[in-house]
Amino acid sequence: MLGCRLVGDFTPIITLETFYKVQEILTGRRVPIVSYPKQNPDLPLRRFVKCAHCGKPLTGSFSKGRSQKYPYYKCLGGSKCKVNVSRAK
Repeated sequence: MLGCRLVGDFTPIITLETFYKVQEILTGRRVPIVSYPKQNPDLPLRRFVKCAHCGKPLTGSFSKGRSQKYPYYKCLGGSKCKVNVSRAK
């Protein structure tokens, strides 16, 4: 009985609001909230180093080569700032 909504005589484990949010995620009507780690040991300077051109913090990412991935720092300044620096520099 998927559409039936009956109230039980027990204490619920989760709130009704949480139940309906999970149901929306399971049926595909809502995008699940996914977090990612803010600190990456491969890119330790991420968000600490600022861009020399616009002053915004640099973020880190990996570019895929033929045989391996290469770490880079990129500016968060958008389309007006195209700073891209390899981790080695």
